[in-house]
Amino acid sequence: AKMLALLYGVSKPVVTAVQGHAIGGGIGLIAASDIAIASNRAVFAFSEVRLGLVPATISPYVIRSIGERAARRWFLTGERFGSKEALQMGLIHERVPERELSARVERIIDQLLMSGPSAISASKQLINYIKNNFQ
Repeated sequence: AKMLALLYGVSKPVVTAVQGHAIGGGIGLIAASDIAIASNRAVFAFSEVRLGLVPATISPYVIRSIGERAARRWFLTGERFGSKEALQMGLIHERVPERELSARVERIIDQLLMSGPSAISASKQLINYIKNNFQ
């Protein structure tokens, strides 16, 4: 829980590239990141319920990302879903062919490097301030 809170609150941008399977806690890492890009072959699941557990630690970040309605379905069933569904529900920002994943992430990082570090940090603080005070 502390690691996810630190990842979510860090002043630097966190970019996640998803290739392969993101199951349980892996989805928490995606949801706690600022930008998430996935391969069109990525597979996701909230498998905790299938093990008799609940996704409690990751739930604040996931519900912020996908919303309560989607969380109800995926948390309760433990079904696997693909990057198309992950994109539709807002878990990831983009879905790209697997062979293009690294190049796409590099282009995003290049865009971030063109911005002022202080402005990025202040923008993240602003988002958190608005989220905590006006919703």
